[in-house]
Parts: sequence; structure tokens; C-alpha cells
Amino acid sequence: EIGVRLVGSEMCIRDRIEATKEVVRKALTQTNSDVHTEMDSSFMNRKVKDVVSEFLYEKTRRRPMVIPVVTEL
Repeated sequence: EIGVRLVGSEMCIRDRIEATKEVVRKALTQTNSDVHTEMDSSFMNRKVKDVVSEFLYEKTRRRPMVIPVVTEL
């Protein structure tokens, strides 16, 4: 499951959360199919941070603080 928490005004927060989740899903699915190997948590942290930072900058023109948390099961 992908959880997202955004701090800011209430306008469009739900839309941005859903769009951010979709961007992360696509990035991880694409990476996993390209590499054909199991991803480690440090790679996932870096990938999520890069993709979400870029996506939110494009939408808001601000540099967000992105703190990915990946839990291994």
C-alpha cells in the first residue's frame, strides 16, 4: 500500500494525493519490469523520493520535503 501525506491547503489535496500514488505505482512497476530483480529498500527509498519530488515540483513549483518510508516484510 502507498500512503501519502501532504501538508498545505485543503484545495486539491485529495487529487494530488491520488495522482502522487499513481506516479509512484507507475515508477515502481516500470522499474521492476525493466530490472527483473527484487528491489532493495534503499533503491525504493531513492526512487520514490526522486519521482515524488519531481512530480510535486512540476505541479506546485516548490521543492517539497519528501521522506519515503519503506517497510520490509
